[in-house]
Amino acid sequence: MSRLISSSFYQWPKSKLREHGEYKKLRNHVEIVGALSKVYGSADDVREKIRYVSAKDIVKHVTAAGIPDLDAENLQERLPLFSLAELLYRYLRCDAVHNAEFPFINERIDAEGNVEYEENHAITGKALFETVQGVVSNLRDECLKSGKWPGQL
Repeated sequence: MSRLISSSFYQWPKSKLREHGEYKKLRNHVEIVGALSKVYGSADDVREKIRYVSAKDIVKHVTAAGIPDLDAENLQERLPLFSLAELLYRYLRCDAVHNAEFPFINERIDAEGNVEYEENHAITGKALFETVQGVVSNLRDECLKSGKWPGQL
């Protein structure tokens, strides 16, 4: 299963995806976030201090919390929706391609008409840049190690 951004799971109630397809089938969100907050802290703590939490760890901590009427199967089925790849696809790719929107950035215009941009999510430009740098670096290392071009791997 993909690694998860735990702050994205915390932020879900504010997301436009909360009423979308499989996302709206997630149950016990408030209780799950409460259990995770006891382990990892608030959404702000997670956003600033913890980059990723594995799905396995999330399920382990939520199950151990003893949430009444927890539907663990529902959680297990819906948790991949909060993976970095899924969020990037649903938020960025779909809106950028189909709606010409980029919902991770708020645009503000001040009194003088100057445009300011503010990142509003855990997936910031810096996080995306660092991720791409890591992918390219790993690909380069693998190519050099194996003596192959990327298309040959």
